[in-house]
Amino acid sequence: MINLHPVNVLCKQGRNIYPVRSLGGVLLCGLILVSLMGGSSAQAQHSTVPENSRLSLPRGVLNQPLDDPLFLVGFLALGGGLDYDQGQLGYGGALLFRPGRASRFLPALYDWRTSLLLQADYQKVSGENRIFSGDLVLRRYLSSLDELQRGASPFVGVGLGASEVELPAGASARFQKGWSYLLEIGQEWTIRQKSLAFVKAQYRHYQNEGYNFSSWSVQTGLGFALP
Repeated sequence: MINLHPVNVLCKQGRNIYPVRSLGGVLLCGLILVSLMGGSSAQAQHSTVPENSRLSLPRGVLNQPLDDPLFLVGFLALGGGLDYDQGQLGYGGALLFRPGRASRFLPALYDWRTSLLLQADYQKVSGENRIFSGDLVLRRYLSSLDELQRGASPFVGVGLGASEVELPAGASARFQKGWSYLLEIGQEWTIRQKSLAFVKAQYRHYQNEGYNFSSWSVQTGLGFALP
């Protein structure tokens, strides 16, 4: 039978005798030394490998990772149905992830100069009917990102919305839920990199079970960078 209890090992060096508590202790010290040497070697090897720019975060003009702020946006709107009741009021809010921040979710968005917009949009389409939507929008800027950081930038966008429509009185149900899609065109102005203003025209297409509540709106609003 093999004895697994610690044994005393005697190591001689000249006339001095040093007791070693356990063979397991010696092996443990050896493993720690090897792991430290291996870690240093791996770190040195990693430092000699050139950085792959395609796998790294986007970088600004000072070779620093570009990290755009997250903007909280609010807006007012004027719009209505396509063929009736023009000039109805609307409002909404959004979270705007500009390209530097949107690239955290999809790196290609930085190369496409595209923001992510999470939008809540309320718009009356007639005197008694309205459409409320939660949208995911891809907004592409038509100018360079440097111009976007410093001043004005026009944009176009496309989005998908989960919508709830208030139906006319006399319908079998009071509300109807369905999908809508939207197109937008407009312009953003960056103000000291901590706030923005924008104006845009938006078309929303909603047609479901015989009801057509497609609408248009002109929106203007402000946004402020979140800490």
